[in-house]
Amino acid sequence: MTAFLWIRHQWILRPVEKCDHKIFWINFGHLLFVTLIPYTASLVGHYQEDTVAVIFFSGSLGLATLFLIFLHRYVVTKTEWHGEDTSKEWTSPRWPVMYPSLLFALGSILISFINVNGALAFWLLLPVWLVFFHVNTGSQRQ
Repeated sequence: MTAFLWIRHQWILRPVEKCDHKIFWINFGHLLFVTLIPYTASLVGHYQEDTVAVIFFSGSLGLATLFLIFLHRYVVTKTEWHGEDTSKEWTSPRWPVMYPSLLFALGSILISFINVNGALAFWLLLPVWLVFFHVNTGSQRQ
């Protein structure tokens, strides 16, 4: 999951040639929650049946993704910062395809109130989600 967030972060900032102080603060918010992911994952490992640990884990992933969405939306509005190689996919992505972890975080938090193990297992569907949408996106482009 951390690798997915890192790849998206690089993808967002690659065409950017300039920035301002607001982008730094949004980026710092994103990185704050990314750095909390290992800690919250260890909470889940130590307190396996605790709903609060799952909520912290899912919340840190969800908030890291939310800040990444804020970063992307802010950078896209600054057209004067974009390089010449800016693609249409970068400026208008399909949000459930690009940032599914926000949906998974919300779903996992809701499921954790019913079953903690089910909430953690819900995260295992993320690779299936990504493969499914990647295949559908690829078939629509041809």
